[in-house]
Amino acid sequence: MLRFEPWISQENNAGALPVARLLLGTSLTGIRYLYAHDDFWPHGHRHDDIHEVDMGVELATSGGTRLVVSWAMDGLTQGLGWKVLPPGCEDPLPDSVDVGGMEQWRPLLGQTVIHVGLATHVAEDGCAPTYWSLRIGFDGGSAAVVALGEADEDVHYQPDALVVLFDEDTARCYIPVSSTTSAWGELIVSA
Repeated sequence: MLRFEPWISQENNAGALPVARLLLGTSLTGIRYLYAHDDFWPHGHRHDDIHEVDMGVELATSGGTRLVVSWAMDGLTQGLGWKVLPPGCEDPLPDSVDVGGMEQWRPLLGQTVIHVGLATHVAEDGCAPTYWSLRIGFDGGSAAVVALGEADEDVHYQPDALVVLFDEDTARCYIPVSSTTSAWGELIVSA
C-alpha cells in the first residue's frame, strides 16, 4: 500500500519543480484511478466532466514514469501527495481501474504535456502551505486538473478525496476557503 505525505509548498516551488519536470515534454500513455479497498470505480463517482476519485490518480508517461497523485494528511495539514513508482514496477496497482479509454481522458492520451500548474492553500491556521491542486496542460490547449475535493451538485472541498476536472471554467470557479487560488492554479513550469 502506498503512503503519502502532504506535498509542502516551498519558496519558488523548489520541491515541486522536479515532479513537474517528470511530466513536462512527455505524453500520457495510461491513466488509472485508485479506489478504496472493497469499493470500485465509478460507483457513483462520475459526473460528466468531473470524476470523483477515492484514493489516487496514476499517470503513466511515454518517458516510463508512473506518477501517482493522492490526497494526504498529517494531523491538520492537508494536501496532495505524490509518489513515483520505481522502474520495473509495471503491474497495475491493487484496487485500481484503467480509465484511459473514457471519453474525457482518451483525447489527452498521446498529447505532449507542455505546462504544469499548482494551487496552494493553508488547510488550518498554523499548518504549512501545501499543494491542493495539480493542472496538467497539453499541446492543443486541453488540460486535466487533479484536486482535493468531491462532487455532487457542485465541486466542494474534501481533504480525503479527489476530483479530476476537465473543464477550465469549472477549475477556475473551484476555490476552497483555504485558498486564494482556484484549482486551475498558477503556472510553475512550461515547455
